[in-house]
Amino acid sequence: MWMLLTSDELDVLEQPEQPNGDALRNYILEGPYTPTIVVVPAVPAKDDSPAVLEHTTVETPMNMSPENKAHYQSEKEEIHLILTGIGDEIYSIVDAYKIAQEIWEAIERLQQVETLNIQDVKTNLFWEFGKFTSHDGETIESYYTDSTS
Repeated sequence: MWMLLTSDELDVLEQPEQPNGDALRNYILEGPYTPTIVVVPAVPAKDDSPAVLEHTTVETPMNMSPENKAHYQSEKEEIHLILTGIGDEIYSIVDAYKIAQEIWEAIERLQQVETLNIQDVKTNLFWEFGKFTSHDGETIESYYTDSTS
């Protein structure tokens, strides 16, 4: 049986020896970083440079904060981290997803289904055990011998 890290267990990514750990964790839980619109302040004319008016532009890695840039650039590393932690049977189910967050959510859904299946098996065993009856002095071997003949 495979086990998936929970959100709490993802805290291992925040340890100092894990470069960009916060960015990787954010990428798993929040999805890819979406660049925003930023305001570029006006720059007065100087010497041979013309004045630049205040304007807006889409955020790029050149003008992102270090935290946002790490989150933005962590996609390939995060997908690799997730895919190396799962077995072939799970990979064949989630390999069509292109975003780490989607892969993570699909694996969590699979894990919930597996947990429910395990609970069903335990419940069935409990009910079977409740149906078991024996007589004084009867052994388990004799019970099964009598029931199979």
